[in-house]
Amino acid sequence: MLVSLRRSFNARRLAAAAGLTMVAAAPAAAQGAAALPPAKELIAKFVAATNATAVMAKHQSVRTKGRFELPAQGISGDLEISQARPNKTMMRINISSLGQIEQGYDGTTAWSINPMQGPRLMTGRELDAVREESSFGTPSRQGPNVASAETVEKTEMNGEPCYKVKMVWKSGRETFDCYSLASGLLVASTGKQESPMGTIEVTNLISDYKDFGGQKIATRLTQQVMGNEQVLILNTVDYDAAEPASFEMPAAIKALVEKKP
Repeated sequence: MLVSLRRSFNARRLAAAAGLTMVAAAPAAAQGAAALPPAKELIAKFVAATNATAVMAKHQSVRTKGRFELPAQGISGDLEISQARPNKTMMRINISSLGQIEQGYDGTTAWSINPMQGPRLMTGRELDAVREESSFGTPSRQGPNVASAETVEKTEMNGEPCYKVKMVWKSGRETFDCYSLASGLLVASTGKQESPMGTIEVTNLISDYKDFGGQKIATRLTQQVMGNEQVLILNTVDYDAAEPASFEMPAAIKALVEKKP
C-alpha cells in the first residue's frame, strides 16, 4: 500500500508509528518465512513417498493407458502415453466423435496433430516446455532442467493444505507445485503455458495415487484451462513396454520438418 503523507505534525507521527510497526513486525515475518520447509526437503519427501527414483532407475521406458474426458461436453476417449530415456514422449488420444489427437517429442522435434488444427511443429517457449517436461526425471522434479526451487507459502489446493514451491526451469519459465502437508505427495501444479492461442493459465489438480511396480503414481489429473476442464485417468502402467516405433514422427510431421529452412 502506498500512502501520501502531508506536511503536518500528525502525518509525521503516523509515519513514525508505521515505521515502528514495520520494525516490530520484521522478526515475526522472518520467523514465518523460516518456518517454511526448504523446497529441497519437500521434493525429497515427495520422491521418497512415491519411490519414483528407485523404480525408474531400473527401467528404460514406461507406457500408461487410460481415459481422456471432457466432462462438460460429454466427450471421452482412449488415452496412451509412452516415455523413454533420455527424453522421448508420445501421447495419443482417440475420440470417436473427433478422431485421433497426437503429441510427441523425439528428443529434437516437438509436434502435434489434431483434427481441428492439423499437423504442426512446436517452437519457441512451447518447445522449451515440452523439452523440459519430457526428461525421464522430470516427474520427480529433479535433473538438469530444473534451475531452482523455493518454498513460497503454505496454502490450500485441491482440498488439501500444502506447501507451494516455485520452480524455475532452465528455459526461464516458472511453475508452482503444491505438496501435501499430510502425505508429501504433489496435489496440484499451476503455471503459464504457451499454446497456439497464446499464453494461457493452467491449473493441474493431481490425485488418486496408486501403486504400480512399487511406485506411487497419480492416476487422475484434472486440468483447468480457460474455464474448461479436461481429465486424464490412468488405468495401467507398464515398464519397459514402450515400442521404439511409437516415437517416430508421422508422415505429415516429417513433411513439415523437410520444409523448414
